[in-house]
Amino acid sequence: IFFSHTMLPSLSPPLAAGAPSYRTAPGAPPRPARPLVQHATPWVVACGCVALLAGVFGPARGQHMLWSAPAWAPAFTAPRAEVPPKVFAKHSSNSRRGTASAASHAGEAYGGTRTTQTFAGVPTPNAAAAAEVPGPAARLAWAVCAAVAAAACIAVGRLTAHLPAVRAAPAPAAAARPTMAMLATTGVAQPANTSQGPVHVSAAFDAGNIVVEGSSEREVNLRIRGDPYTKGTDEATHCQWFYFRASNVKGIPMTYNIVNAGEASYPTAWAGYTTCASYDHETWFRVASTHYSEETGALSWSLASEHDTVWFAYFAPYSYERHQELISRCVASPLAQLTVLGSTLDGRPLDMLTIGTGPLQVWVCARQHPGESMAEWLVEGLLEGLLDGDTSDKEILRKATFHVVPNMNPDGSVRGYLRTNACGANLNREWASTGTYEAPTLQRSPEVYHVLKALDTLGCDLYVDVHGDEEIPANFFADSAGIPGWTPRLEELNHKFSAAMLEASADFQTELGYGQDDPGAANMSICSNQIAQRFDCLAVTLEQPFKDACNNPEPAHGWSPTRAKAFGVSLLEAIHKVLPVLR
Repeated sequence: IFFSHTMLPSLSPPLAAGAPSYRTAPGAPPRPARPLVQHATPWVVACGCVALLAGVFGPARGQHMLWSAPAWAPAFTAPRAEVPPKVFAKHSSNSRRGTASAASHAGEAYGGTRTTQTFAGVPTPNAAAAAEVPGPAARLAWAVCAAVAAAACIAVGRLTAHLPAVRAAPAPAAAARPTMAMLATTGVAQPANTSQGPVHVSAAFDAGNIVVEGSSEREVNLRIRGDPYTKGTDEATHCQWFYFRASNVKGIPMTYNIVNAGEASYPTAWAGYTTCASYDHETWFRVASTHYSEETGALSWSLASEHDTVWFAYFAPYSYERHQELISRCVASPLAQLTVLGSTLDGRPLDMLTIGTGPLQVWVCARQHPGESMAEWLVEGLLEGLLDGDTSDKEILRKATFHVVPNMNPDGSVRGYLRTNACGANLNREWASTGTYEAPTLQRSPEVYHVLKALDTLGCDLYVDVHGDEEIPANFFADSAGIPGWTPRLEELNHKFSAAMLEASADFQTELGYGQDDPGAANMSICSNQIAQRFDCLAVTLEQPFKDACNNPEPAHGWSPTRAKAFGVSLLEAIHKVLPVLR
C-alpha cells in the first residue's frame, strides 16, 4: 500500500491542461478522466506487494495461514518437532474461540490425519499433524511464485499508468430537425426560425380577419375573409378589412402576403397604401415596405419585429371593449345621458349618447361600415371635447343638443367585416326602399330602423355621417346635391360648413372628393341623402382616409387614431360656427 501511494504517482504522467474530468457528486473536486483499469492500478500493485511479503514470510508462520501448500507439493513438507503445549497456547492466544478450529485446519492443510488430544482440558488436533511445516524447497517455491505475481502486477500498473487519459466519446449529435408550427386557422406547418418557438398567426379575437393559406420559412401567405353576401343592393361579397397578430417573430425578417388583395372591394385602393402595425395596441405605425403587385394581385410587406408579438391591420382597430369604456366614461358625466335605441341582429345594444340642452338637434353617427374604424376614433375625440371642453364648448351645449351614435354596426365590427352587418346588409344602402327592395326592416337592418325612428321622433337640424374612404388620401365632405329637395339654401350651408372645417383643421381639404350628383340622381337609400331630403337640413358624409392625408402627410403614422380624435375636436369647432345659420 505504501508503494502504491508513494511510487505510483511518479509512474503516471499528469493530465494536460483542460483535460476532461468527472465529478463524483455536485460540488466535488474533479478527478482525472482515466480508464477503469487505471483507477484500479494502486490496488493491483498493493495486492502484488502483499503477495510478495506473504510468500517470503508466510511459510515461517504457516500454522497460522488459511492457505496451505498446493496438493502437487507434498514432497516438500517435512516433519517438525513437536511444539510444546505452552508454545502452542502462546501462538493461539489471539483467538481463544478459534484455537481448536485453527489447529485442526492447519493439520489438515499439511496432509496429517485429524486426531484429537487434550490441551488444557480442550480436545486439539493431532500434535504431529499440527507440527508439520514447509521445508526450504516449499519456501523457495512460494517465494518465486509470489515474486512473479508481484512483478506482473507492477508491470501492468506501469503500462496502464502511461496510457493517455480517455473518456467515452459522446454520441454524435443528431441532425437538427426544424420545429414545425401549426399556423392558426388553416393548420399549415411552418419551420420555426428561432428558439423562441414556432411563428403563429391568429385572428381569433374582436374584429379579427385573416385566413392563413400557407407558408415557407420566412414568409406567410394570407387571405382576407369576405363579408356575408350583400343581396338586393350591392350584390357583392365585400372584403378589404384585415386584422391579425403574428407571435414568436422577434427579430425575424418575416414577409406577409395577402394573396387575394386583388379580389378586394376596392383593389385600386392598395396603390399608395401602407399597412398599420402596433406592438402595444396603443401606438400604431405604418410599414413602409408595403407594396401591391397588380400582376399577382397580392399585397405584401416585410418586418423584423422588435417584440415577440406584432399586430397588423387595415387601419387601427377600435375594439368593442373600447366602445364599452367610452360609453362608461361618458355616462359618468352629468352632461351625458345614454339611450339604447334597440338591439342588433346579434343582440348587442345600439347606444346613443345625448349631450346638451339646446334647441338645435345635431346628430353625429359613425361606423355604418364596421371596417371604417377611424370613424369611431373621431367620435371619441368629439365626445371628449363636448364633455371636457372649455367655456366655449359649454356654450355650444346651450345652443344645441347632440345625439351621438358612436357605432351603428357593432355586430359587423366584432365579426371583422368591412361593410356589412351580421346578415350581410350594407347599412348605408338601407335608409329607403328602392324598387322592390324594402328597407329598413327589423329582420335585415334593425340598426337603421331604430336610428331612423329616433330621428323622426327628435328631429334633425344637422347630420354628420362619419365614414372612411379606401381610395382617396384625404378628409372631405360628400354633400347631398342630387336629392329632389336640393335648394340654394342647402348648397350655401354646405359651403359654409366646408369653410368652417378648413379653418378648424389643416387636415381638411376640398379639392379631392366624390363630386356632386346630377340633379335628381341621388341615391335616396344613402343616409345623408335621405336625411337631407327628409328634414330639409344640412346633412353630409364625412370621409377620412385609410391612407395618409396627402395635404398634410405624416408618413411614419399616416392617418391615425390620434389624428382622427383631434379631427373630431375640429369638427366640433366647425359645428359651433354654423349653428347660427342652420335654421
